Amino acid sequence: KPYVIIGGGLYPLRLPGSTTRENDWGANGGAGLSFGLPFTSAGAFVEVRYHAITRPNTAAYHFIPITLGILF
Repeated sequence: KPYVIIGGGLYPLRLPGSTTRENDWGANGGAGLSFGLPFTSAGAFVEVRYHAITRPNTAAYHFIPITLGILF
């Protein structure tokens, strides 16, 4: 089954060379696919999300994690 996911939140960031942590707002969106595993009652999923974290007075951070999982 395909699905779409969106969200937003406060991202804690520790910048390279810094000992302090900053919090910045961000948003994410992506899509995934869940499916049954053959010969079991378990399922699995694969999901891709795009994250964008806004930063005041600097460039935004962007990353795209790919998540694989098993559902019991």
